[in-house]
Amino acid sequence: MKPKIRFKSIFKPAKLMKSLNAYQHHVLFYFGALTRMIARRSMRKGRTYKRINSKGEVVQSPKPSKPGNPPRVWVGLIKDLLYFRIREDQRDVIIGPEIYKKRKIGAFTIPLLHEVGGTAPIIHSYSKKRAMGKFPARPYMVPALGKAKLQLPRIMRQARQKFKA
Repeated sequence: MKPKIRFKSIFKPAKLMKSLNAYQHHVLFYFGALTRMIARRSMRKGRTYKRINSKGEVVQSPKPSKPGNPPRVWVGLIKDLLYFRIREDQRDVIIGPEIYKKRKIGAFTIPLLHEVGGTAPIIHSYSKKRAMGKFPARPYMVPALGKAKLQLPRIMRQARQKFKA
């Protein structure tokens, strides 16, 4: 099954093309799209395991990825919220997850907590007690950027050939 990739345009192409020439726009666009695609594909579908809860019932629990590996995905929200945007004033591209201020765990947003790890307050689902939880780093954007950087010379070479005058 081929993954679905949606491009959400959040810039004005006519205004952008005035400040960026076609070559620069092509390189930035393809680099942003490639990095986002690598990050999305690095997150695999989550697995579950059986455990016994506090009431003695057997329940299915999600099994997280190993620390240092990209996070597992069950619903796919973190994959669907990855975007890239070309900034015309700085002539660069921003790639990463959309951040919602309401979705915070302590001082961290969930995508940042996945990327760098840390300690944040959690609420236990059964006892409703608050405690500090340790979250290991499960980076997905930094490794994707490293892999995309290796492809940058190829993207630039193809853009030069395309836009030769």
